[in-house]
Amino acid sequence: MIIQSRSGECISSIERTSNTLEKKYVSNTEAVCNDNSRATFYITSGLGSSKKWIVFFESGGFCGSFEDCNKRYINKNSTVLMTSTMLPAKVTGRDLLSASKSENPTFSEHVHVLVPYCSSDLWLGSKSNPKEPFHFVNDSSVDNFSFRGQTIFRSVFLDLLQRYNLSNAEEIVISGSSAGGIGVLNHADWVLNHIIKSRGLNTKLFSIVDSGWFINFQGSLHGRVRPGFASFANVTSPACVDTRVVTLVAHQRHA
Repeated sequence: MIIQSRSGECISSIERTSNTLEKKYVSNTEAVCNDNSRATFYITSGLGSSKKWIVFFESGGFCGSFEDCNKRYINKNSTVLMTSTMLPAKVTGRDLLSASKSENPTFSEHVHVLVPYCSSDLWLGSKSNPKEPFHFVNDSSVDNFSFRGQTIFRSVFLDLLQRYNLSNAEEIVISGSSAGGIGVLNHADWVLNHIIKSRGLNTKLFSIVDSGWFINFQGSLHGRVRPGFASFANVTSPACVDTRVVTLVAHQRHA
C-alpha cells in the first residue's frame, strides 16, 4: 500500500521498525508553530546504540507580512506548514533519514531526527503572539501568528541532550533543505558553541545545506524580499539582522 507524505511524494506504508520515526513534542512551551500549537520532531523508534546522529530541518517557504501569512494559512496546501495539529504520530524515514543501506549508505545507521517546519520564518524568528486560544482573523491589519523558528531549532537540540542522550554522540550531522538549509546556516555555530563546546563533548559536527544560499541574479530576488522581514519575525540571528544579508538569504516565496 502507498500513502502520501506532507510533501506530496509517495512512500511505502510497509515500515520496518528501525525505519519508523515517532513524533515527540518539544518540551519548551515557547517553541510553538504559527498557530501556537506545540512544535514537534520525529526520532528513530527505539534509538538503538548508534553514537552517530543526523537531524534534518524541513523546507517550506516563508511569509513576510500579515497579508502573506493569512493567505498561506487559508491555503489548504500550506496550512500544514503553520501548525503541528495535522501531523501523524509516525512517519517513515526516507532519503537522508532512511534506514535502508541501499537508499542511504552514508547515514542509514545514524539516529534519525526529522524536524517539521511550522513557523514560516526560515527557522529564524523569535516573535510570540500570546493570544490564547489561537483565533484566526482573515484581516491584514490583525497580528495572528507567532514566529518561533529559532526557538524551535534550538529547543530540539536541548531536548535531544536532556531526553535522548545526544551528549553521548560521537558525530552530529545537521542538515536542511531550502528554508531548512537557511536555518542550518544560521544556527550551526550555536550548535557547535552551546551544545558541543560549552558541555565539553567529544563530538564532531557536520552540516549539510541543500539549496540554502540564493544568488541574486537578473534582479530576481531584490524585488521579492521585503526589507522589514527581520523585524516582522523578530529575527535576531547575527547573520540575518543586516538587511543586506537578508536580501541574499530570505529568498523568493517558495524556499
